[in-house]
Amino acid sequence: MKKGKIFLIIIVFLTVTLAIMAIFLSKKPTTENIIIPTIVEGPTIETVVVPTRMVENYSSETGAKYISPTDDEYKKEWLVNNLRSKTPIKNEYFEIDYNYQTDIFEIKNFKDEGIYFQKWLQDSGYSNIPNNRIKIIQ
Repeated sequence: MKKGKIFLIIIVFLTVTLAIMAIFLSKKPTTENIIIPTIVEGPTIETVVVPTRMVENYSSETGAKYISPTDDEYKKEWLVNNLRSKTPIKNEYFEIDYNYQTDIFEIKNFKDEGIYFQKWLQDSGYSNIPNNRIKIIQ
């Protein structure tokens, strides 16, 4: 008789355990509860396109000779003026401000030793801005 009670208790215990496991395993996770981490590549980048310039011959009644800038000089100055018009630029990776007194872009609060800033310069098309016009402030 004692063996029968022990056997019955074991069977009831196993049945209850299996029922509880079946209930928990039957619940499927919903997509509402799952958080999928995203990898941040960097700031949103808008590529700058330098417009084609119109080369005109300027005449002067004073006799002064007009010297037209080269295409490279034109591109660099256009990029500087374009970026200056967009400053200040602030995002989670760096800040760009323009110092009108020194005529230099100041890069502040950059993360990852400026890797995102350098990538942003390349991808946005501002990489042709001369290095002497950019100052990194730590």
